[in-house]
Formats: sequence, structure tokens, C-alpha cells
Amino acid sequence: MWKLEKSQAVLCGVATSLSLGWALFNMFKTVLELEAALLASFLASLYISAPACLAYRWIRVKPRAVLISDFVLASLGSLCFFLSPPWALSLPMALACLAAPLLARERKREVSLLDELPGLWRRYAGVLTVSRVSEELGLGLKEAEGLLEEGCRRLKARKVVREGCVIYVLPDVLSGLPGRQALIMEAFIQRPSGLTLHELSSLTGLKPRLLRPALADLVRSGVLVERGGEYKLVVVSGRQRHGRRRKKRRRRSGRFRRP
Repeated sequence: MWKLEKSQAVLCGVATSLSLGWALFNMFKTVLELEAALLASFLASLYISAPACLAYRWIRVKPRAVLISDFVLASLGSLCFFLSPPWALSLPMALACLAAPLLARERKREVSLLDELPGLWRRYAGVLTVSRVSEELGLGLKEAEGLLEEGCRRLKARKVVREGCVIYVLPDVLSGLPGRQALIMEAFIQRPSGLTLHELSSLTGLKPRLLRPALADLVRSGVLVERGGEYKLVVVSGRQRHGRRRKKRRRRSGRFRRP
């Protein structure tokens, strides 16, 4: 589950404390002595910014949203020089403090979708495409591409372009596959458009009789599909449509049965 990194949380905490302290100091100095205003603004900013940053981290707030909110808060604090009375700033301050969590709630869907990517990579033996992610998660192509790019950054996946195909590979999943299946998937990463049994034998260095059981397992698990003696990645070519074949067979058999 994604949360603010420790360094980001510290940065957001310092920025929130400074901006809030500056705004409160400009408010307090008109009614308190200078030293009392400094102490009051310091204590108030400390006790308010600490739980606020914990809430930001728990709600998974974007650091950029927090920094923007702090900038707005500091700017509003500077306006105390021109406001009379300066306590009129209390409402904008409250709104500015609440703005960052509200903006960051937009990331929840992205985070939940990002959590589903490892499962999809495992289902398809470490290889995904934009179209497959789009179909599986019900996303647009651009949104699916952005999600995979984020997966490359966060999950250490890599983008591979071969034979006009763009695939996204997660090495951690590949390393966990059985030996022969891993060799087969590495071959498909080099040739994602499709391979025959003899081409797979040439690329992997294994004899066809040793490849057939591993290929059968990958076909049964929905990773590969066999079409016309050629094996293809499901994420690239899609699944085989059995329904149409059955209809054609029925029609043909019906024709032959007619006198």
C-alpha cells in the first residue's frame, strides 16, 4: 500500500509547520507582544502540523499537493499586513489546510489499480501489454499506459519494444517461473509476435520434446495460445475464440448431412 515516503513526510511536515507558523505569527503579533507571538505561533504550528502530516500520510496525499497548500497558506499569512483585523484570515487558513487531502484523494484509484498490477503480471508470467491491462481493468488505453509506466518506476519493471510490439516485463515474476517456462518466456520477450516449436527450440537450446510439456502448461494457464502451429502471447494476440470455431463446425457438418 502506497504512502508518503519518510523523506517526503519530513519535507511536508517542515513545510507545513513553517507556513502555518508564519501565518499564525502574523496574526498573533497584532494582539500579543513579539516574544509571546513567536512562542504561541511555534507551539500552535507544532501541534497542528504534526497530526496534519500524519493524516496526509495515512490518506496517501501527493507531496506536491501538500507543498502547494503550504505555499498558499504562507501567502495568505503574508496578507495579514494588509488585513484588518488579521483574524479574518482564519477561514482561508482552514480551507488551505484542508485543500491538500481533498486534492490527494484523486490518487486512491490509481493506488488501488497499481496494487492489481503484480497479480496481472503473475497471471501472464511476467509480461503485460497496454491492451491487456486496459481490458482486464476496464481502463482507457492512455490510462493503462500511464499505469504501466508507473509500474515500471515503482515495481522495477522494464519496457521492451520488439517487432513492433511494446511489452512490459517484471523480472521478479520471470525469476520465479520454473526453469523451462522461464526460458520460453525469455524467448517470447525477444520475439513477442509469435514463435513455432522449432524456433523456440533454437532460441532456448532445448529439444522440442522437452519444450512441449512446458508449453502445454503455459497454454493451459492462459499465458500462451497456439494458432496454426505457432505459439503466441495472449497479452499480444488475445485469447482464442472457441465459440466461432464451434459454430463453423456445426454449419459445415449440417451442410454435409443434407441430402
